[in-house]
Amino acid sequence: MNARNRFSQLKWCLLLALFLLVAGFAGSATAEPSSQPVTGKEKISTTVTYAPDAADGSTAVLAQSFKYVHITGNTFVPRAGDVTKNWANPGCIYLGSPGGTLAARLDLPKDATIKYLRIYYDVTHPTERMTAWLVRYNTAATTYSDLASVLSSTGGSGVGTSLSAEITETVNTLSYSYELNVYMPAYSTVAFCGVRIAYYDPRYLTIE
Repeated sequence: MNARNRFSQLKWCLLLALFLLVAGFAGSATAEPSSQPVTGKEKISTTVTYAPDAADGSTAVLAQSFKYVHITGNTFVPRAGDVTKNWANPGCIYLGSPGGTLAARLDLPKDATIKYLRIYYDVTHPTERMTAWLVRYNTAATTYSDLASVLSSTGGSGVGTSLSAEITETVNTLSYSYELNVYMPAYSTVAFCGVRIAYYDPRYLTIE
């Protein structure tokens, strides 16, 4: 009887050990390892530090670099029919009387972050200057917001560039459209050569 009891206890011990062994393997197979790679497209949350888009050509460095959209002056179109556009040189324009506002559409990827608006010009008039704006319209274009503006310099300095104050505008292509406007007086000595938008791309990483 004692031998039978000992055999029965040994049998149950072996069965219990086998069960624990099998359970251990199953757990290790289904547990998510801490170093498991990310798959698919996943948005990265990161803190970005940057340097101003200075006139000397220095751009953002460190965690993320600027990307740019350039639009030459001769691409812009008048917003009114009485505005006459004249070519000053291959990429620059000036307006005939009475002067006015020019416009160009801005297309950037969804979730891009706009940071700066820069204007390029050739102004030799001693007092006149031009102004550029970045404008955001609602879906129906019934309301708008001026996001950034920048003036050309005064004093007839000739070819030059000016930079807006820093902004942070996350592009929302579902709810808004974006446009660039430039107001110019009617002088052949006030020529508009273009704008440049500095922005950060949406931060996505794809791992195969």
